[in-house]
Amino acid sequence: MTLLGVDTTESTAQKEQKRCGLGEACKKKLALSDFACSKCKTRYCSAHRMPELHKCSHDFMKEGKALLTKLNPQVVGDRLCERI
Repeated sequence: MTLLGVDTTESTAQKEQKRCGLGEACKKKLALSDFACSKCKTRYCSAHRMPELHKCSHDFMKEGKALLTKLNPQVVGDRLCERI
């Protein structure tokens, strides 16, 4: 709909961003201070902002294992039979 040359229809992405990303379970309106999840990039209300509370689809265990293998290289000890 246009009103004096200005389009007043909102896209579906803008409409979805006005409510908590949890879906039908939580229909709270989002405030300006509500942030998006850093892993799944969806905006949630203050009650569901933690990844544990909104069942984030990001695989934290896989990311943690990759980080540990990167930061901790395997240490192989010196054997006596190799020195003689």
